[in-house]
Amino acid sequence: MQRFDVKTKRALKHYVYALIDPDPIKKLSGPLYIGVGSYNDRIFEHVKEANDLPDKKSEKLERIREIQNRPGSPSPEYLILRHGLETEQEAYLVESVLIDCFRTFGLGILNDQSGHYSNLYGVLSLEEVIRRYQAATLNTISNDCVIININRKFRRQSTTSDIYGATKKEWVIAAWRIGDPEKPNLKYVLSEYDSIIIEVFEVQRWYKIGKRWGFDGKVAPQNIRSLYFNRRIPKKAKQQWPLIYQI
Repeated sequence: MQRFDVKTKRALKHYVYALIDPDPIKKLSGPLYIGVGSYNDRIFEHVKEANDLPDKKSEKLERIREIQNRPGSPSPEYLILRHGLETEQEAYLVESVLIDCFRTFGLGILNDQSGHYSNLYGVLSLEEVIRRYQAATLNTISNDCVIININRKFRRQSTTSDIYGATKKEWVIAAWRIGDPEKPNLKYVLSEYDSIIIEVFEVQRWYKIGKRWGFDGKVAPQNIRSLYFNRRIPKKAKQQWPLIYQI
């Protein structure tokens, strides 16, 4: 395995690095991996891992092996993006910003995890900033509404169509709550992400999917939507309200 000498490690301190696919076209799409090293040879360990553990699977390791199997047996290129950082926390902050940036613009980063504190302080659209810090509290919902949590399906920068697709199925809901699927008791579905109602849909009909339910619908009329859209659900509501469904 390639290594830095002691003098170089001391100069690097905490550093942020990138692995680059040497293919000219893929190189233009951005790095394949961003990482952090601390007075060490971490930057070189990914290639060693790919070679020493041939049965271990990940997108990063598969790309490294694919690169090495090309004519001439090349290796990923290495870039030190920032070094001389005094603390590991600084290095993780830089790493997190870069990972979020590359992912937001679809530049093919293969890191398995988001950067440190990305969920709290990562990339936000203007609308998401307003939701997070200015959302009024939702104190009650009508009996003809159901809240559906889409944390595991929703992706930032999603369109209304994407939100609808993440919300419309498949849910375990008691049939008596729905009533007649064509003229249901539950007329409105409130899409919840991270405790905020991010869209409101008017149900046109419910339908069975095995033992679960899905619905066809459209964005609710403005007089209904305005009651719930961009409202924050208080923690106590999640314990007390019966019509909140988690995925």
